[in-house]
Amino acid sequence: MDDLEIHCSREDMGFVERKLQEAVNKISEWGKKNGFQISSQKTVAIRFCRRRELHLDPKLLLNDCTIPIVRDAKYLGLILDSKLTFKPHANYLKRKCIQSLNIIKMLSGTSYGAETSTLLKVYKTLIRSELDYGCVFYGSASKSVLKALDIVHHQGLRLSLGAFRISPIQSICVKLSFNPTFGFRVGGILRNLNVNDFPILEKVDEFPPWKDIKLNFIDDFEHLPKSTTSTLICRSIFYDHRHRFSNYEPVFTDGSKSEVHVGTAVDMGNTAVSERLHKFCPVFT
Repeated sequence: MDDLEIHCSREDMGFVERKLQEAVNKISEWGKKNGFQISSQKTVAIRFCRRRELHLDPKLLLNDCTIPIVRDAKYLGLILDSKLTFKPHANYLKRKCIQSLNIIKMLSGTSYGAETSTLLKVYKTLIRSELDYGCVFYGSASKSVLKALDIVHHQGLRLSLGAFRISPIQSICVKLSFNPTFGFRVGGILRNLNVNDFPILEKVDEFPPWKDIKLNFIDDFEHLPKSTTSTLICRSIFYDHRHRFSNYEPVFTDGSKSEVHVGTAVDMGNTAVSERLHKFCPVFT
């Protein structure tokens, strides 16, 4: 048994203390009969009240031990404070998410970093999930308390998208723009020029450059391990491949990795490019 909670709501503190003590006694007796032991060291009590006047805290006992009255307690991952300001929970979330931001910072390097889609997945997994959990409950906190979490959210988006630190969050979130499109703006100019019938070019069915192009792979060496295949066999297969696809321009790529650096090279025709990558990059990068 874990995360057991009992509560009572009443203005009369004597009534609350009596009812809670009865419930604690019944739970303790049930535990003894069924082989469960309620830990008095892990049991705490908290009184939720936003009134400013003085109220006496209830006195509760468990196994002849006084249950301590605390100002905030963690329950199911949420830190509840006695005034229900949720400021301790917001500060806890901020510290936890800042540690996760360091992971995104390491993965978002300009020369060796991961793709934007990958960074967004890491952000949603490590940070956004933490902020979303219990947000319906702690969302009643004041704007000043929630603003601390907005800073973490905005910083995570800027790192994931590769934006500048001063980039407006409205632009990052891609809010809707009400500016008229090019067609509407040009249409007004044409009507002012009395050009009613404007010829439109016939649509060309071309593949959009922003979509992924499906590539066909022909791997003649898939079932030939390099360590056990003779060099003559590899050359023969290579020459046969070049003969079958002699009309295509060949492009050769290679990557190497040592203890101090990672290198990559591309050779195409009379052009050869070689670059040095970050030492943490794998050879497949």
